[in-house]
Amino acid sequence: MKTSITKRISISYAAVAAVVVAGVFLLVFLIVRWSLFSNTDELLNSETINHLAHVRFNSEKPYIAEIEPRNEIGPIGFTNEQFYVQLNDVSGRPVYRSKNLEQRYLVHNNDYEDRERYTAYFNNGYVRQLRIPIMHSGQPRGHVIAAIPIDNLYAMIDNILWVMLITYPLMIFILFATSKYLAAASIRHITLLKDKADAIRRRNFNDRVPLPNNRDESYDLSVTFNELLQQVEDAQHREKQFSSYVSHELRTPISVLRGTLEVLIRKPRRTEEYESRISECLREIDRLTDVMEQLMVLARADGSALFSSDKRVPILDIVNQLVASKGLEAELFNVDVRVIDKLGQVRFVPEKHVELILGNLIGNAVKYGAGGDDVVIEISGEGNAIFCSVKDNGPGIGEQEFGQIFKPFYRSESINKDFFNGTGLGLSIAQKAAFAIGAEIQVSSKVGKGSVFTLVINEFPKQKQFSNTIISNHSSV
Repeated sequence: MKTSITKRISISYAAVAAVVVAGVFLLVFLIVRWSLFSNTDELLNSETINHLAHVRFNSEKPYIAEIEPRNEIGPIGFTNEQFYVQLNDVSGRPVYRSKNLEQRYLVHNNDYEDRERYTAYFNNGYVRQLRIPIMHSGQPRGHVIAAIPIDNLYAMIDNILWVMLITYPLMIFILFATSKYLAAASIRHITLLKDKADAIRRRNFNDRVPLPNNRDESYDLSVTFNELLQQVEDAQHREKQFSSYVSHELRTPISVLRGTLEVLIRKPRRTEEYESRISECLREIDRLTDVMEQLMVLARADGSALFSSDKRVPILDIVNQLVASKGLEAELFNVDVRVIDKLGQVRFVPEKHVELILGNLIGNAVKYGAGGDDVVIEISGEGNAIFCSVKDNGPGIGEQEFGQIFKPFYRSESINKDFFNGTGLGLSIAQKAAFAIGAEIQVSSKVGKGSVFTLVINEFPKQKQFSNTIISNHSSV
């Protein structure tokens, strides 16, 4: 059975309120009852002592002298006429009774001690009764038995009880209705969020949930939901980019291979022609292999796959090796690569990870810095931190793109995509590798004035092995 959250909240609140209110009512009832009986007992005791003070003796028989009547005694409206008094001698025979007793007698319940107040049945009603011994010349001369009718007291307690019994369900109903209204008001935006989410699901992910005026949990939920929608939209966009890219990047080398091979089989050719065509096919195969390997590296990174340990080598050795491997590419793009070492000492880093990161950064600098300008690689240190910056004089990147360039398949708007081949995966892979070893890639760039990518990494001890991370020996993308 489906139950709305509003109803569940209101029922839970009403149930808790019912227990609390019942406890409060019971406590109030018991306190009022105790207070009324306590006041009655105090009145009974004080009036009994007052009558005891007026006890006189005639021939050793006690009697009560005239007491000035009072119209009202006590907080619950008792009068002297409602106060019963009886004197018994030492043998228990009544020797004096107040006029309001008429022909009736007060009988003491022997289950109770002297001065102990208790409830007794008398004259078709209930009374609070008390017995106090009469002392004369140090000898007991009898007892004073006093009583006050408490039927009005019971009636008052019954009235209070009935008021509570009638008020209790009414109060619970009011609390339930109020809690239901407040709960509905509290989750109104959640209901709107559900309806909006359903509408977005049925239409498109470009729409967003409106934010409430109050910055509370519903506001945070709406912001989080909108961020989730943005991520879904970005994922859809990347998926379209990926489909378009894979379609283009895989179709091109396959088409080249097919065309070249078809030309070769049409007629016999010279050995030089075969070698030239086969070399062209091998380049396309290498390009296809490179794309597939990059996709595999990115997939392993996204899937948090684990690989073997990565040994420590000096960072300068990695940089020099990468510069040497990029020699032909730098010569092709007419770029001079210079290395400036400001470390002054040997600093060790994870080989494969740093090689992957700097390979992409240096490769991009060589490719996009084409035009005869230098690519400067500067290595420095501060404390335990190592800084390796790669500076080029290429087309640069706008600040608004800094948050995008590390996303898979993203390529900056400032580059000529027809002239510069690429996949848009290199920086994404480099960032994931940096994250795996606790490093950071910083960017500084202006459109038309080149870029500076800086790898910030803490030095690793030479003997310490680093494992459970992404390992790939990839060049730039």
